[in-house]
Amino acid sequence: MDTYTLTNYVIKDNEVTYTRTFNAASNLVWEAWSKVELLENWFGPFGFSITTQHFAFEENGSWKFIMHGPDGTDFPNHIKFLKIVPIQMIEYKHVDDEDREAISFSVTVSFESKGESTILTMKHVFKTIEQLQYVAEHYGAIEGGQQTLARLATLVEK
Repeated sequence: MDTYTLTNYVIKDNEVTYTRTFNAASNLVWEAWSKVELLENWFGPFGFSITTQHFAFEENGSWKFIMHGPDGTDFPNHIKFLKIVPIQMIEYKHVDDEDREAISFSVTVSFESKGESTILTMKHVFKTIEQLQYVAEHYGAIEGGQQTLARLATLVEK
């Protein structure tokens, strides 16, 4: 298993909130979220890769992509951007167009500048506690979230 710095997280009811400080300026961390060629290099847990089908980083825009697991399993994903405030906040909804498991969740990502560092807070809100427990148990979502932010750190802190 890869060694990495753990991201702090808190689970409360149907929510999981990750907080991590990056040794990179907010504009660099923002750029990693807003440019698809950078997103494809870090989004997802260790060993996963991304193929983008569509990307429109704007309010009411979307990102459709396939997340390829290390075992060859493909996971279709669709994110709808709801609100974007440059270098401050992204709000999006992760939806399942194929309605395979009917689990969708909302995410708010906030960027707080602290000199040359950035405090990133990423809050996932599920419809129910059971949905959060399901993705945590079946997909390793909590560990996956930590690994995803570790991959982001590797990109922006070099």
